[in-house]
Amino acid sequence: MSERRRGIFTQQEKGTVLIVTMWIVLVLVGIVLVLSRSMRVETIAAANHVSSLQADAIAKGALHFIRARLNNQDEALMIDGDTPYEAIPVGDGYFWLLRPDFEIENDYSFGIRDECTRINLNTAIYNMLMNIPGMTSEFAASIIDWRDRNSSVDSAGGAEDQYYLLLTEPHLCKNADFETVEELLMVKGATPELLYGEDLNRNGVLDPNENDGDESDPQDNQDGNLDRGIIDYVTVYSIGAVAGGRTQGSGPENAETVQPGLININTAPGEILLCVPILTEDQVEEIIELREAGASEALLAFLETLGPYEEYFTFSSYRYSTDICSVSGDGRAFKRYQAVFDTQVEDMPVIYWKDLTHLGWPLDPEIITTLRSGESLEE
Repeated sequence: MSERRRGIFTQQEKGTVLIVTMWIVLVLVGIVLVLSRSMRVETIAAANHVSSLQADAIAKGALHFIRARLNNQDEALMIDGDTPYEAIPVGDGYFWLLRPDFEIENDYSFGIRDECTRINLNTAIYNMLMNIPGMTSEFAASIIDWRDRNSSVDSAGGAEDQYYLLLTEPHLCKNADFETVEELLMVKGATPELLYGEDLNRNGVLDPNENDGDESDPQDNQDGNLDRGIIDYVTVYSIGAVAGGRTQGSGPENAETVQPGLININTAPGEILLCVPILTEDQVEEIIELREAGASEALLAFLETLGPYEEYFTFSSYRYSTDICSVSGDGRAFKRYQAVFDTQVEDMPVIYWKDLTHLGWPLDPEIITTLRSGESLEE
């Protein structure tokens, strides 16, 4: 009896060992799966980090390309010419130099932009600001009050300390020059919609989400036309050569006499020229025709008929900007930066550098798809 019982107990013990063994195996399998998943996540994260570093290095490498173009003495060639500014290969990756173009709404424009093709917030008079599409009288007056050195409120609806100190987040009126265009958001009358329009990702193209009404951000009128907002019209960096004015102390010894806020008559688009109070629409058309014909002497003669045109125009520029978009060779990561260069200073330093990566991929999504599939853009 005891022998049999011992035999039964032995079978039970064997069953218990089997069950315990199975649980142990299940636990081990679970641990292996968790570790495998963790390692997979770590591997992906490491690969993404490497790709991000590569995209960033490509963007920084684009700076050398831009400086080489700006170093060319032929202004027309360095801005446009035959050199491509899109899908430029660097190692396995690529970079693009985005540039807004008022004449193009449904396609991308690439290149380097002359900052003297914009209205300078620190020098533009009220009438010039009011000619910017979308501008309001309150906002234009507030811009002038923000930058002037007095505490008098502009009669057109501006604002000084009395207004700003009553805000939820109170602050003083600056009463000094704008340092960046984004500083406009601190000025009375400003809204993101007024500044950026429908161009949510600031790529100068009417994307599907920017033409679908209220279905997705941003809110738009679904009219098939891109409302750019005023950001593409204004700058704080424009500086050009004039016969008089003030000389920049930071420039080289042979620096020309320069003045901020001038508009380059050779490169400014018609939309910017229309903001100049001394020009009519017909005169702007004539300027563009003379410019396209290469009739520089005739253009100068025409300007002389306008009176003191030197208060508004220049023929040479010293500061240029571009929107750098770079992507890693595997399409895992991209970077986007806005940069402004000062060519009057030796080594052409970047005087403004802003990360725009958070705005999302600004180009055709098919580019990312192609790279992630292992193909190159040249294929």
